[in-house]
Amino acid sequence: MIYDLIEHQIVPLFYDRNKQGIPEGWVRYIKNSLANIAPEFTTKRMLDDYISRFYERLINNRNKIRANDYQLAYEIAKWKRNIYHAWEGIKIGSVDMLDPTKMTLKVGEKYVADVEVNLNGLSVDDIGLEFVAANISDDQVNIVKKAEFQIISCDENNAHYRIEISPNKSGVLNYGIRLYPKGIYMPHRQDMALIKWI
Repeated sequence: MIYDLIEHQIVPLFYDRNKQGIPEGWVRYIKNSLANIAPEFTTKRMLDDYISRFYERLINNRNKIRANDYQLAYEIAKWKRNIYHAWEGIKIGSVDMLDPTKMTLKVGEKYVADVEVNLNGLSVDDIGLEFVAANISDDQVNIVKKAEFQIISCDENNAHYRIEISPNKSGVLNYGIRLYPKGIYMPHRQDMALIKWI
């Protein structure tokens, strides 16, 4: 693709010159790039990104944590203890999912997967269930799709999750379902090193 761009757009612009030997098309291209792209690569833009994406959030989180004599910190610690305590007891009741060894999956068609989970006393708000598709080559894992299951029904201990999958890429893909903690007390999914693969 880059070679096609160079051959058919950049090189002709660069060598198409007026009587003074100036490549007018190329100069317009450069001026347009300087006017529209350069502002995105300034130190100010970088600092603005750091402030809005990281520093402001950190300050806001710090203020929330420190409020009311660190009440939120106690709530987060309690929530995490509950998750850690219940995690090993979470059981997968049933999995009704497509089996690519018995059928050919077709691009664009919809497939449904259902999973029943015993939450071991946790809330459905504490647990996320996600479909992950990846291709693996040379021991490198490249995730090509992630999609979260929806909750269909739940009672005190059990939750029924469902997802509709519509493949949009062809080729050989590995896939799996993973269970992970989630909730308002987690700033990032990696905040807790817990995961279950189904």
